Amino acid sequence: AFIVFLTLLCALALARLKPETAETGREERARAQAPLVMLMKLRPLWPGLIAAALILASNAHFFTLAAVEWSQAQMTVQTISLIWTAGIVAEIIGFRFGAAFLGWISPAALLVLAAFLSMLRWIALALWVDSAVLVVAQLGQAATIALTSIAFAALVTRHVPQQAVTSAFAVFMLLAMGPFISLATLASSAVTTVFAVSGFVAMVPLCVLAAAIAAFDVKKARDETTLKNMGY
Repeated sequence: AFIVFLTLLCALALARLKPETAETGREERARAQAPLVMLMKLRPLWPGLIAAALILASNAHFFTLAAVEWSQAQMTVQTISLIWTAGIVAEIIGFRFGAAFLGWISPAALLVLAAFLSMLRWIALALWVDSAVLVVAQLGQAATIALTSIAFAALVTRHVPQQAVTSAFAVFMLLAMGPFISLATLASSAVTTVFAVSGFVAMVPLCVLAAAIAAFDVKKARDETTLKNMGY
């Protein structure tokens, strides 16, 4: 149910963005290709796709073992429900207003921001078991899910021909909610078992890696713009 809900939210985020007109020649060539073949050739899309999938997959411990961890810390069901509710409310607000960031920064830069805020979220959830702190930390779900989805939708709008849009979101969800989140869940369990620390610790490296990939994409775009302005 969550995957269907998130897919719909991604579609809504995409619908809120104003599509850019692609070159006619590129569109005509694209029509003759299978959607997945198109995606494999769209190199500008992949860094952002991988980064966004990593950020989304960093929800692994929260979606699976967090409730168990909090229960073992003597938290009540009501408190755990409040923590979840805070995240959902933050996510809704993020989807409502998050697209405004694209008026100031690029989609890749928005992914860097989402990864950084998500990293802070997981650090807070890993270090504290105080209910008030956890509720505040859950506001970071606006970044982990909403800003990430909005940024990816913007990348799709910029780089993906219309007939391959569905495939782009399908690959994104396949990676995020398939191998990435499965491996992250195993990592969080291993960290808890071996080091006796919160599984949220294992989510931090995912966000660091995502931020590095997206930051490289930002730098590459700036370098290309500089060379273009210099006439190269």
